[in-house]
Amino acid sequence: MKSQAIILSGANSYEISEFTDPQNLGTELELVASPIAPLDLQIIAGDFPLIGDYPLVTGVSGVGKNTKGENFFVFSQAVGGGFQTPGAHRQFFRYPDSIIFPLNPAVDPFAASAVMISHLTAYSIIHDLLKAKKGDSVLILGGNGSLGKSCIAIAQKLELEVFAASRDGADINGARGIANSEIGPDFLNRYGKECEFVINPLGGPFSTAAQTVSAPNSTQVLVGVSANSTLELIGPLMIGKAQKFVGFNLMTMPLLRIGELVAMTCDDLLNNVINVEAIPRFSIADGESAIKVAQQTNSRIILTST
Repeated sequence: MKSQAIILSGANSYEISEFTDPQNLGTELELVASPIAPLDLQIIAGDFPLIGDYPLVTGVSGVGKNTKGENFFVFSQAVGGGFQTPGAHRQFFRYPDSIIFPLNPAVDPFAASAVMISHLTAYSIIHDLLKAKKGDSVLILGGNGSLGKSCIAIAQKLELEVFAASRDGADINGARGIANSEIGPDFLNRYGKECEFVINPLGGPFSTAAQTVSAPNSTQVLVGVSANSTLELIGPLMIGKAQKFVGFNLMTMPLLRIGELVAMTCDDLLNNVINVEAIPRFSIADGESAIKVAQQTNSRIILTST
């Protein structure tokens, strides 16, 4: 099976070229939409520690359709797609049926492609890992990012008390805002409380700042696998508080649960639990331009087959 694909030959070295898929397992799908996600940009830059051998087809997730026109979410990163095995940034692909999940026919496949990984991650952290309940408080770092917005949406759906940190500190989609530089005494003075949970996709000094507003017996979740994600701690702040720090990676979730969460995300899209802003689309043939735009704007871009 041959198709046009984005092929990575080294850090920041890529081209659009014909690719022959060595896999014969699963149903052949045609690409409908695949995001250039933050993880894809890390892989392209050579910053992801799990990168396998080059050349490599990028794309850690996407939506494909079969010959009947039925759409499926493809969780390609579950089998190393996009960083160890061929990813979803190509016109046609095959993957094991275990990582292909049907989408509700009423769901916009472009919207599903754009938010699915973030939404699956948010559900997995807030509902499954933290087991947060109504009234619990959560501080979401990177609130303006795709994961941050999904976390806000899920936390609000579960009726948590939601705070979101960003560069400017503005409220985000109904979550009460705080500037990154104000996480600490300013947060405590403004809101008068500490948080039971912190969701932290940023790492580094943000981990330290979040300690200062974390309640006793709180949990801070460091999200993802990245060469640039580190956890900086201040020992004295932990004394007497019994703060817990947990790493999370979506690839560790059971595939059966991923399927359930895909269905829940489809319901959320149909019920406007999360609103998807217009996202620029590029064809695979124009993939080089798409990557440059994604790198320059730090925004999500959708790739299509044509």
